Amino acid sequence: MHSDDIQILKANFLKASNSLRSANINLIDELTKDANLADKRIPKDEALHFPQDDVIDSQTGCQYFMHRHSSEYAEDFTHIHFFKRWRPSELNLPEGNTIPTHLAALEISSVGKPLGWFTLNQWVLGDYWQAADATIALFDDWAIRNPDSGRGDSMNPICHEWLVALIQLNLHGTIRDLLEERDQKLDSMVDQNPNKNVLEDRTIEIFGYKSIN
Repeated sequence: MHSDDIQILKANFLKASNSLRSANINLIDELTKDANLADKRIPKDEALHFPQDDVIDSQTGCQYFMHRHSSEYAEDFTHIHFFKRWRPSELNLPEGNTIPTHLAALEISSVGKPLGWFTLNQWVLGDYWQAADATIALFDDWAIRNPDSGRGDSMNPICHEWLVALIQLNLHGTIRDLLEERDQKLDSMVDQNPNKNVLEDRTIEIFGYKSIN
């Protein structure tokens, strides 16, 4: 990616961040606004998604949700998963059906500050796995423009715009590096254990993590 393109992406993210700040919007409050949490604290349960039915834009196939649970990195891990729903030509999906591919996840603080990006093993989410290059290409046009009814449409659109800008800024840098590192680790593990299904190995949850400075 050219330096001019990077500067444009940085400017877009700065603009989105300023909009979020000027409107005094808290990302976590927006994601949980329909959950009626008594003490505003996100329950520590990986089965609970916020919003409940995820944010989904059927027109673009883009999807994300937040949840909080423990992981191999931390006892308390609040993060957002990002997906693209699509129809792979090699799958004979019923008409109108799509399948999700996971890009990466974003760890956030208790006030919604981005802390780091990480990649996961396939068993964690059961998504349709793609190699790094194919995944990046799939997410090049990732955007939430018109969330489906009950699936993020009650949130302030500035939140969606900010997350889109954040992904665009990191997609061809940090996220690409993490996905390529994931694939390299996977290839090495398969070479060492050719009879083992590494993608279903419950001892391997996170392939890589990169902090956001």
